[in-house]
Amino acid sequence: MKYLNMILLKKITLFIMSFFYISAGIKHLMEPEWFLYIIPPYLIFIGLELVYSSGIFEIILGLLLLFPKYRKYQHMVLFYF
Repeated sequence: MKYLNMILLKKITLFIMSFFYISAGIKHLMEPEWFLYIIPPYLIFIGLELVYSSGIFEIILGLLLLFPKYRKYQHMVLFYF
C-alpha cells in the first residue's frame, strides 16, 4: 500500500511540475515585457528573443516531463539550462 501511495504521489508531483513549466512558458509568450526586467543588462540587446526562446523551451520541457521515455533527457537539459 505504501508503495502505491508513493507512485501516486510521484505522478501527481510530475503533473504539477509539468503544469507550472507549461504555464510559465505560455506566460513568457503572452506577456514578454514582464520577463524583460529580469534579463541581465549585458544581454538586454537580445532580450525579447531570450524571453521567447526560454518560453518555448519551458513548454517543451514541461511536455517532456509527462513522458517517462524522455524524462531523463528533460532532466539533463534542465540541469544545464
